[in-house]
Amino acid sequence: MFSHLDTALMRRLGMGVALAIPLAVCLAVLRSCMLPPSVLEHSLSIRGDNALIAEVELSLPHGGEAFVEYENPRAGKFRTAPSESGAKHRIAVARLRAETTYSYAIWVQDAGGKARVAQRGEFTTGPLPRNLAAMHMRASGRSSQPLILTSYTDSSLNDYIVFLDEAGEIVWYHTHDREGFVDISPVNAIEQKSNGNLIYINSWCCITEITPLGEVVRQLVAGDEAGIPHHDFVLLDDGRILYPSEEETVFDDSASGGEAETSALAETLRIWDPESGRVEQVWDSRDFWDIESADQWDIREVHESALRWTHINSVSLGLRGNFILSSRHRQQILSVSADFQTIEWQLGGPGSDYRFPNPSDRFYAQHDATQLPNGNILLFDNGFKRPASEGGRYSRAIEIR
Repeated sequence: MFSHLDTALMRRLGMGVALAIPLAVCLAVLRSCMLPPSVLEHSLSIRGDNALIAEVELSLPHGGEAFVEYENPRAGKFRTAPSESGAKHRIAVARLRAETTYSYAIWVQDAGGKARVAQRGEFTTGPLPRNLAAMHMRASGRSSQPLILTSYTDSSLNDYIVFLDEAGEIVWYHTHDREGFVDISPVNAIEQKSNGNLIYINSWCCITEITPLGEVVRQLVAGDEAGIPHHDFVLLDDGRILYPSEEETVFDDSASGGEAETSALAETLRIWDPESGRVEQVWDSRDFWDIESADQWDIREVHESALRWTHINSVSLGLRGNFILSSRHRQQILSVSADFQTIEWQLGGPGSDYRFPNPSDRFYAQHDATQLPNGNILLFDNGFKRPASEGGRYSRAIEIR
């Protein structure tokens, strides 16, 4: 009796096991169908032209999306954006510190968004270019932004655009190629577009747009149509670029004791449409001020045999769609209406609409004027030719009501 029950139980257990095996196989097959594809093969290398950009190349046997997570205990943890769905992928890994080891994980995901780690590894970035490595930053306090964008020109006149992290470490750089350009200044202004591309300007040369990988997308070079782009620009909401441009003109300088035919550089504002390549002139300083009038001049400096007249060194968007301009040689901040038809006000310099109750509040050869949300003007006061009675030559940042 006991042996009979035991045998019957064993048969029942055996049947249960026999049924469970194909069920487990079936579940495993179903899970494998739902999981994202694994990486067939992959490679990671540091770019030869940039020590702070790594490139991951990988193949997925059945296609899918992929992204890379990477981290260093001191530098932080980051993730790339997912690649487009496909079988082969090339993913750039940026925001890296020099000569630093990172661990990384390649994630793959299916159409439903389910992801898993397919590969892991480590890589070490290379050294910065020698001259760029000589740039030392010291960070103090607490940054309001995770990255700081700036430019740097070394003693050999190599131009760099750099991103600094909160610790002041360089985590991205781009070297501007000066080859083919004779008269060119260092990088004067930089903006980042919503797609991550960077736009920057080198005075008397060009306005350039590059990708985060340093690839040139578009470039506006100085010439008859573009004029001479310099110093600054505004990235407009519609993607066009407003910039100051110098234009050579001849005028009668007799009122100031000069020649009847004197060469000068007058200022215009132009708008470049990067998509169409079209350039339009929208404002001309000669329509508002008389270049032959002695009282419309302040600083008189020669640039390549021509007198600089207004020399607009910054342009920014005001609170009402107006534009705030800084004219270094007029030592003046002014507001130009949104339609470019009117000068709304002038602060400092010839014909100022405002006075300075305290003479020491005056600015000299200023740069980078912007309008704050409270309407005040923030600017860099260079201090060039500041009289001794007002403190002599020194520089400062000031906010003016």
